[in-house]
Amino acid sequence: MKPVFPLLMLLLFINSSQAQAATLLNTKITILMIDKQYPNKVFIRASRPHSYKSPKCISSSWSFVLKINNKFGRHMYQALLAAKANDREVNLTGNKTCKIHKGVEDLRRVEIL
Repeated sequence: MKPVFPLLMLLLFINSSQAQAATLLNTKITILMIDKQYPNKVFIRASRPHSYKSPKCISSSWSFVLKINNKFGRHMYQALLAAKANDREVNLTGNKTCKIHKGVEDLRRVEIL
């Protein structure tokens, strides 16, 4: 059983580092943008850029995009607005995909610090 433990720890470390690749820690929201041309989406720019480990689909200066055409998306948007209005630091985590808008990572989680 002992030889398996180091392998298990290595696998846990790899999985946790991959999960962090799409997270911007201790950042501030610098811009929130909604546009009639892109209905039901809010674009988010953070004070920290994505790391080199970010999803390969990113090709925009926007940090994340969020669909706001459902109740949960609107709640997340309210949290983003509150964080921006109060100049609070946040942790933003993406899905590692760019399905909502080409070139911008889909937002999955907002943590207001």
